[in-house]
Formats: sequence, C-alpha cells, structure tokens
Amino acid sequence: MELADRLYQAACDGDETAVRKLLAAGARADQANEDGWLPLHFASSCGHEGEAAPSTASAAPATALAMEHDGWTPLHRAAERGNIEALTLLLEVAPELAFAPDAFGETALHQVLRCGHSPADRVLEMARCLRSTAEAGWLVGQLVEGQRERLRAAALTLARGAGLVLPISGIGGYI
Repeated sequence: MELADRLYQAACDGDETAVRKLLAAGARADQANEDGWLPLHFASSCGHEGEAAPSTASAAPATALAMEHDGWTPLHRAAERGNIEALTLLLEVAPELAFAPDAFGETALHQVLRCGHSPADRVLEMARCLRSTAEAGWLVGQLVEGQRERLRAAALTLARGAGLVLPISGIGGYI
C-alpha cells in the first residue's frame, strides 16, 4: 500500500498516532486521491470526532479550504457526519468555510440541517453570527472609505465652526 493510501486510511480510522508517523515519514497532507479527497476530508468525514483532523490540518492548513470533485470542503464532510470536533477545528482554522458553497450552491449548514445534527448546526450558526459581525464591520469600513471626502469636508466645516485647529492629512498644514 502506497504511503498516501495509508495516510488516507489512518485519517479515516481516526488513528492520530499513525497519521503523525506517516506525515513524519513523508506522506503529504496536501495530496489528493483520484476523487479529490485529501486526508483532511477523510478525517472529517469518517466520524471519529476529529481525532486525526488536528494533525492533518496542522500539517497543511490550506487543505481546510480544499474542495474535492463535488466542491465539498472538509467542513462539508464534517457537517454531513456531525463531527463537532472537526467542525470546530475547521472553523477556527478557516472561518470563511462556514459559507463556502459546494458545486450545487449548498454550504456546510445545509448539510447539517439535512442530516439533523443539532449540536453541529449550533456551531455553524455561531460561525454565521461571527462572520456576519465581521462582514458588517467591513461594510461600514467600505462605506466610510467611500464617503471619506464627504466626511472629511463635514469634519472640517464643523471644526471651522467650532474654531478648532485640525491637522490636514497629506498636506502637512492646519486649518
């Protein structure tokens, strides 16, 4: 059996010790099989409560974002199985995964709801809230950036009216 195949099997079995040994022996955490599955897909999918997921994710963190041929990330696989430890780990490594659509436009949350894993849907719902908050902050920042000149003019007008002296950025002077 090839080193990669042994790594896939160890990840699927949730055998953390074997995963670490195989990675140390040169098995690659970023090597996909013929279906596009990485060891992290196997670790997330096989339902061993994330026992092998930390080693495979830490060996190649970018693999958390990898999609197999159906567009499923390891988070989709963990959500399908209700693997809460893998869900938590993957959301910590790459929170944007909570909203990554597969080839059919479905997210991991769709999988959780379809499969009825109530604790897992709470984890993803928390990620949705956190991400929504971050996106709201980003949007405000973008709106402020877009309105920067108007806000600057308004601040300068208010400052003049109040008799304040404000530095003018980029010009090196004062009002």
